[in-house]
Amino acid sequence: MAVRDTAKYPWIFGVLLDMVASNDVNTRVKKHRTALRAAGLRPIQIWVPDTRSSGFAEEARRQCAIVAAADAGDCDLGGVHGRCHV
Repeated sequence: MAVRDTAKYPWIFGVLLDMVASNDVNTRVKKHRTALRAAGLRPIQIWVPDTRSSGFAEEARRQCAIVAAADAGDCDLGGVHGRCHV
């Protein structure tokens, strides 16, 4: 394209620049993932609780209380695990 075409097709140059930048990132990501696979790793997707949700703190406190009560109940076993009568 000649320089005069930039006035007629300005969007082409923005798209081409985005493609070049995107391609560079894609190449780096692909190279990084290949190196990780070569190191014996594999990609997985995991779902974790959303700590920003409105009920997260309350649910965490509830579960902690259950665990604490269970730990306190372990002493009722008469020290079977060797942890109660310290």
